[in-house]
Amino acid sequence: MGFFKDVRKLSKMGHEQLGQLDVKARLAEAQSRLDALNAPVAALDGVAVTTRATVVRVQDTGTVVNTQPVVEAELMVLLPTGVPVQVTRSVAVSPLHLHRLQPGRQVDVRLDPADPQNTLQLAL
Repeated sequence: MGFFKDVRKLSKMGHEQLGQLDVKARLAEAQSRLDALNAPVAALDGVAVTTRATVVRVQDTGTVVNTQPVVEAELMVLLPTGVPVQVTRSVAVSPLHLHRLQPGRQVDVRLDPADPQNTLQLAL
C-alpha cells in the first residue's frame, strides 16, 4: 500500500507546483531572452551588405544541434571596400550543405561592414 500512497503524494505535490507556476512571467522571460538573441540579426537590417567569402579552414567541433553538426569555419571575407578580413564563426550546418564549406570554396555572407567579426551570417 506504500507505493500508491507515494504516487498520490507525488501527484499532489505536482498539482501544488503547477498552481504556483506563473506562466505569463515565464513566457515574458523567454521572449526577452529570444529578443536578446535576435538583436544582432535585427541590427543588420538596413546596414548589412551581402558579399562573398572564401573558406580557409573548417573544423568539426564535435557538437550536434538538432542533428546538424556544428563546425568552426574560418573565412576570408572581402569587404565592399576591397579589404580582406579573416573571420572565424561556429555554425550548425545541415549535412546536405557540408560540401559548401570545403576549403577554397566561396560562400555568400551577410555582414555589417563596420563590424564584420560580430555580425557575419553565412547564407548556406
